[in-house]
Amino acid sequence: MTIFENRIYRIILEYLWFNKNNKKYKSYARSLSSVNWYFHGVRESSLGVAKLNRCSLFDHHHLTKLHYNGCGFKSIKKQSLQLITPKLRALTCDHTELGFLLECGMSSLEQLKCLVTMGFDDTTKQLRGQIGMLASTLKAVSFQINMKLYYELQLLIIHFLSERFEHLTSIELIETSGNVLLCNLYRNSKMVFDRLLKFKSLQHLVIEFQIDKDKDNWDDEGVKSYEFQSDLLCYLMNQSSLKSFHHNRFLGSSIEEYLLQESSSIEYLSLDLHQGFSEVTRNNIKKLSLVAVSDQDMHKLAMVKYLKVHPKYPNSLAGITQFLNRQQQLQKQYGFPADRVLKCEVNIGQVNIEPEFLEALKNNTTLKRLYLSIKEDDYIVDLDDLKVIDSIIQSHPTIRNKDTWFITKQKLKDRGQVYNQIVN
Repeated sequence: MTIFENRIYRIILEYLWFNKNNKKYKSYARSLSSVNWYFHGVRESSLGVAKLNRCSLFDHHHLTKLHYNGCGFKSIKKQSLQLITPKLRALTCDHTELGFLLECGMSSLEQLKCLVTMGFDDTTKQLRGQIGMLASTLKAVSFQINMKLYYELQLLIIHFLSERFEHLTSIELIETSGNVLLCNLYRNSKMVFDRLLKFKSLQHLVIEFQIDKDKDNWDDEGVKSYEFQSDLLCYLMNQSSLKSFHHNRFLGSSIEEYLLQESSSIEYLSLDLHQGFSEVTRNNIKKLSLVAVSDQDMHKLAMVKYLKVHPKYPNSLAGITQFLNRQQQLQKQYGFPADRVLKCEVNIGQVNIEPEFLEALKNNTTLKRLYLSIKEDDYIVDLDDLKVIDSIIQSHPTIRNKDTWFITKQKLKDRGQVYNQIVN
């Protein structure tokens, strides 16, 4: 059970760990790892898993999750790891660590996040064998790929999409460098998506390329992307289990229309949409995350329950005003409750806040939570402007997060000081 917000837990743990006046506090910090998973995660990121040993105050009978953070599991005594690995359920590690963990008795793994970094002289033969040993228990696999050889990645993908993995519920293919994954999926898209149709339990799919988004139709080797998009659309239309789909590159208008308008089963989407996309008409999109959306297109997303726009491209208050007004219209039409969430960055500019926005916010009856991050690069926001927004939110009948609506990129301590200035 969580009593405080996670940020409070982090403050407590960091205070205990970095307190120089009392060395016993570090022992207290270690012991807190067994309180809840958030404590455990903070402690891992602060201390590093290489600090794990038999004397630590982990309850190893209940420890089921480990993250590699650069220290390496091989620096831990094998005898210590053997206390944990047989019951390990979730693991994040470099591909070079898998063999060692299997030797330590890892046999019940359900979630694997594997960092695959290979040069021109490396092969995937050993990795394929190791993943195969885990196939019977695995449910979710994430590959973060930085590879040089096209053929070796192709062998890994073919192995990974074989029958023995058809029970998987989550697959993530994320390229962190180069374009070997992109070339593989472009050239073998029919094989890949035909195989994925056999994965009847798959609920979460991520395909993320590392590429210049301006090269929308061709990669560096001149491979057309329309075949990939055609095969992807065919897969999306014929699958029946997927609930979540993420892709970080522009998709064709046919795919966009299908995902936003037709009766798709996908409820959680993360996309990069073309400007001028069609209005969202289906009402079962629970969350939509976008790289960017223009002010002119903002109102087209009013049907989405949870809209998150990446802060790299801030919107203006005029765009948000159109969004809120359109949401009000749809609420009157369909009668949905105040269960909407909006999270985006706003470029206020060096002018007073538009009265149209304040009126739309004041009269809004659709929002459950609102998160506004103010663009701070070129302009220091006038706190008096934010006080006007805050006064509306504090008395708003449906917005619940009255103390957390304002987001800043500043440190937590500074954010608290800024917010205190807003509300006081």
